[in-house]
Amino acid sequence: MIYHAIYHPALEDYTQDGAMTINGLLKGLENAGNQHSDSVCDGAIGRDRAGKAWILTDWQVEIYRRPRYCIPLQIQTWQRAARATFALFREYLVSDGQPGYAARAVSRLVLMDMESQRIIRPGDALVQLYTPEDQRVFEDPGVEKLREPDRYTQQICLSLRRSDIDYNEHVHNLCYLDFALEALPLSVYQRQADFHKLRIVYKSPVKAGTTLVCRYAAEEQRHIVGIYGEDEGLRTLVSLG
Repeated sequence: MIYHAIYHPALEDYTQDGAMTINGLLKGLENAGNQHSDSVCDGAIGRDRAGKAWILTDWQVEIYRRPRYCIPLQIQTWQRAARATFALFREYLVSDGQPGYAARAVSRLVLMDMESQRIIRPGDALVQLYTPEDQRVFEDPGVEKLREPDRYTQQICLSLRRSDIDYNEHVHNLCYLDFALEALPLSVYQRQADFHKLRIVYKSPVKAGTTLVCRYAAEEQRHIVGIYGEDEGLRTLVSLG
């Protein structure tokens, strides 16, 4: 089943010249996916109370053009049919009233038992709630691989805010993009409107009280930020290009 969502961006989702930020687009995708889950009675809050949670492990986003101010986004989203795997893929196509699509994206999710903190295989009944589709937006059957750079050139330390923590008592998924943007050199940050590709790999959740070290490296046609905990363990990798 392909779910159709309408997302009305807020003022904070735009740059000064009226183009949608990459953060705003990601927020729209997240909300569309949540609406789809709510529509099949698999909403995040109710599921969490039952001791299970869908955990986001990856984003892959490609932007063809930045939607303009006050234009609602029409987002198509669906679960891709599983192929004997613990992971499920959610696909997205974004329209902004102009010919063609404004963006496409795929996310990868796994089901977590919150008590044991172990990944579990989603049952057929849960998967079939979404009436999965075979259609995919990228030719690759999964998501693009992303690896740590051999060497970083600069780093910053960040302390978490209370507002960074979501209902799962982890740092909310979208906050990691904010952390990565903070770690960019100023000259790169000021050109973020040129970014057309986003890749995020979530390795390990971050909880309140953690101090993060965000390390930056330029690599070919993209900028990579590795987000690490105090124990030097990799938490998240972000690629912008």
